Amino acid sequence: MTRTPDSRTRAAARSTPARVAVTLFVAGLVGVFAACEEQSPTSIDPDGVPLEVRTVEIEIPWSEFGGRFESFGGFGSPSLIGAPVVARSLGGLVDARSLVQFDTLPTGVAVRDSAGVLVTDTLITFRSGQLIVVADTVGVDSLTEWTFAAGVLEQTWDPRTATWEASVDSVGEQAAWDEPGAGPVRPLGEATAVVGESEDSLRFDLDLQTIAEWADSTDSPRSARVDLVAGAERVRIRNVSLRLEIGSSVAPDTTVFRTVRSLRETFVYTPEPDAPDAVARAGGAPSWRTVLGLDIPDQVNGPAELCELAGCPFTLTSGSLSRASLVLRSRASSPAAFQPVDSVVLDVRPVLAPDALPKSPLGNSIVGQASLGPDAFGESPGEPFEIPITDFVRAILDAEEGENPPADLALLSLVEPLDLAFVEFDGPGDAGAPVLRLLVTVSDSVTYR
Repeated sequence: MTRTPDSRTRAAARSTPARVAVTLFVAGLVGVFAACEEQSPTSIDPDGVPLEVRTVEIEIPWSEFGGRFESFGGFGSPSLIGAPVVARSLGGLVDARSLVQFDTLPTGVAVRDSAGVLVTDTLITFRSGQLIVVADTVGVDSLTEWTFAAGVLEQTWDPRTATWEASVDSVGEQAAWDEPGAGPVRPLGEATAVVGESEDSLRFDLDLQTIAEWADSTDSPRSARVDLVAGAERVRIRNVSLRLEIGSSVAPDTTVFRTVRSLRETFVYTPEPDAPDAVARAGGAPSWRTVLGLDIPDQVNGPAELCELAGCPFTLTSGSLSRASLVLRSRASSPAAFQPVDSVVLDVRPVLAPDALPKSPLGNSIVGQASLGPDAFGESPGEPFEIPITDFVRAILDAEEGENPPADLALLSLVEPLDLAFVEFDGPGDAGAPVLRLLVTVSDSVTYR
């Protein structure tokens, strides 16, 4: 006779696989926790467990990481600034004169004839004209007095290459001014502006001979020079134009006024600054750039806090590097006549082809834009300028044999050129020499035996 298992036997049989599964699951958890104890994911040492994780700051002097340190000039032209500068004995040293060339004068005007029909009259007569100069008064204290002089410039010149000595200084063509300083000129007189009391525009009457020459000859330079003749300072010129009074042969009783805009502008100045002597320079017109080469060390032997935690020499890796920056210290621009009067916006870019310097192409900006006030380069030197270069340094540390990531940085003004003034930072031999500042994350650890 066959017996059927009772309910307790059947329940025990069903529970056996569940007990086995629970046992295996618990054993698995024990193995997982044991593995976690043997290898911590936050440990720098794969065989140990960190007792303390800490970020340590390291400052490395230029003598231990610096390589190339060179300044190059000649980038851009004063004509690109768009606001010519005039100066007289600026800082007891610098004179600057503004040059402007005008567009062609009108050859006809639209008037209504005796029947009221609008016609173009090409038989026009220039009755008078004025040279109008508008000075930039933004940021200038009221009641400041400026006296300007203007004159007709009859010599041909190149706005891109003209200097105090040369009217043209391009490849294959050089010509000197008849007189240094963009001269001579045929004087148009003087005009004085008192900021806050008079209108911004200064007016110089043009003689009819000059107007006729500029209207009749396509070869005429149609140029003028503007000088500052009083006050040891500098002034930006916001706009220069001609205002012409024109008579019509069709409608003799009608007077038409036309404005002729400037076609090209620049300024020339003397003396040009000497090349910097072992200091970093950026800006000016034409602009300066400074190239700083970095030779990042593989190992460091301090500070003491680092050595106590991780031992020295400590090997730098991209994984342990939290942050890297290059710190420069500002200095007073020399000569003082070239110190900036407004905030300065600087840029830093990798040098992609060092062998092609100074014409090497540059990479993307590292800082975007960084601004420093003018006092940092005058009355309050020594201000730090910190350049973030974490990714730049990591690329150097990660480079395999045969790879050559950029190791040179170019310091320059964001716009080249932007102004006559330039900025300077301490060089390798100065108290404020460049410093490489690193933040590294380290830990001490205990190893299981």
